Amino acid sequence: MKQVFTGLNNVEAHVIAHLLEAEGIKTSLSGEYLSSARGELAAQDQGKVWVMADADEVRALELIARWEKRNPTSAKNATHNERPDSRPNRAVIWMFISFVMGCLLTYSYFYSPVFHDGADNKGDGKLDMHYTYKNNLIAKVEGDLNFDGKIDLKEKYDVRGLIKSSLRDMDYDGVFETTMTYENGAAEKEVRDYNQDGKTDIEFFYRENGDIKTTQLYDPKTGRLVKISDYENGTLISALYDSDQNGSLDIKYTYDPYKEIASKINLSTQKSE
Repeated sequence: MKQVFTGLNNVEAHVIAHLLEAEGIKTSLSGEYLSSARGELAAQDQGKVWVMADADEVRALELIARWEKRNPTSAKNATHNERPDSRPNRAVIWMFISFVMGCLLTYSYFYSPVFHDGADNKGDGKLDMHYTYKNNLIAKVEGDLNFDGKIDLKEKYDVRGLIKSSLRDMDYDGVFETTMTYENGAAEKEVRDYNQDGKTDIEFFYRENGDIKTTQLYDPKTGRLVKISDYENGTLISALYDSDQNGSLDIKYTYDPYKEIASKINLSTQKSE
């Protein structure tokens, strides 16, 4: 994982992250991850964009350089509200202060002005990314990732400015078949319904660091679970499979580091095949 950009704030980082995602480069916003993990975030840690694959670093830097030429001025200024020292003299006083601050922040979020911004990643003078902010924090994102004039991405953010859910049209056919949910800004679960029949076709479950943990594949006709695959450090290590489509996962496969089948066990007989 390589850091490729440091913006003035997370607003600017979001613009760059979506620019790279549109080019197929998987990214991570370190500021969001750190803020959810520590509860507070130093200014120097905000607005950083990382690419997950080292091999994408050079291409990412080239794309960012082009964007900077088209956008010579920085993104709109965003404030960084540093939290007060969390070491009170008395626990009771701190609880009261925390309650009051919570009320004020909640009120501020719901009654603060909403403003909009955008980005022209294609460079044709038209906005293909649309950002909505509330209380100087990002609240919603909509984007045309393949520049065909249609929205392919919809994201919602919580009161902390951390992403909580998203809808994506991965194949750009006009249908949002992919739904993702997040925990503290990190991907938690991804669900795809390719034919939009209301039945899940495949699910992805992620670890806190963004690595894939498990996938679950369903029969598109019956909706039955037919395969569960487990991963470690992004590599497939084992899978359970319903070989006769009767609703029971009866075969277990294990895989070597080269993704070749290392063993096959019939769970009904507990014998290797």
